[in-house]
Amino acid sequence: LQTTDIFLGAGDVINVKVLNIESMNYDLTILPDGTINLPRIGPVYLAGKNINQAIETLKSKYENILHKPILYLNLKSSRPIRISIIGEVQRPGIYSLTQSETTTLSNSDGGEKDSLKFSGWPTVIDAIQKSGGVTSNSDLRKILLKRSLDSKSQREIIQLNYWDALSKGEEFINPRIYDQDIIEIVKVENINAENQLKISRSNFSPATISVIVVGEVYLPGTKQVRSSSPLSEAIFSAGGLTKDAKKTNLALYRLNDNGTIELKRIKYSPTLEAGTENNPTLKDRDVLLIGKNAWAKFNSALDNMVDPISPLLNAASLYRLFEK
Repeated sequence: LQTTDIFLGAGDVINVKVLNIESMNYDLTILPDGTINLPRIGPVYLAGKNINQAIETLKSKYENILHKPILYLNLKSSRPIRISIIGEVQRPGIYSLTQSETTTLSNSDGGEKDSLKFSGWPTVIDAIQKSGGVTSNSDLRKILLKRSLDSKSQREIIQLNYWDALSKGEEFINPRIYDQDIIEIVKVENINAENQLKISRSNFSPATISVIVVGEVYLPGTKQVRSSSPLSEAIFSAGGLTKDAKKTNLALYRLNDNGTIELKRIKYSPTLEAGTENNPTLKDRDVLLIGKNAWAKFNSALDNMVDPISPLLNAASLYRLFEK
């Protein structure tokens, strides 16, 4: 880390040492008011200063009692870094990151989880993973890092492109993050099913999502499928359609972020390409309902109708009944 990049603040633990004077070697924590308290010097305000500026401030204080003092200042332990992550991530919000983290990639419902560990000064990628990873609508070509050096200056905006690194293996920039940084993941303008699958297989997003498949499948229930999987994969994980299923009228229910429920009718075919209108990309918490075809519905209704008298009728008599 460059000494000009680190700005000190309350909670940081620093070491202050005066060269050739063993008694002047101190480990100090910056107090909530932004000061440290040095023997023979008193309180010194260091919050908001970088390492070089802090050395110069301390040097000016020590010059009152020493002749041409040479000072060293090291950051022994940094306070948690507080940042904001907004946009197309699983759990937008304000996060605290330290130099040793166990990160969990999980969907917005907190269901499926993949644990990752990192150590050292946190970076943009660490922050994205800390927020649960990106959504299927994220644009990895346009990740914005917004930063201001102090409260008086305008925010600098750095645009990052991780898509080329993911898809082409090109080099990428992964900047360190600092207190009060803002990371924004922009929504992609044109959704591409192939690109969504590529992102879902990376460590930028959770590996799986949960969808519910009910109705005319052999194994109904909650299914875990790969992130950004097509509808056909959910049907396959549920054992496939039964012979009574109506393939031309499947219902896909989706809970939107604003609390509304979206219903889409689908004419399904297993040969449809992923990401098309009738084989759409699934999202976490989608519900897929497969109804019965008309003949199956009739048989079901007929069973209910004759059930009370079935002990009295055999197949031949039932046939004669409908023949009249």
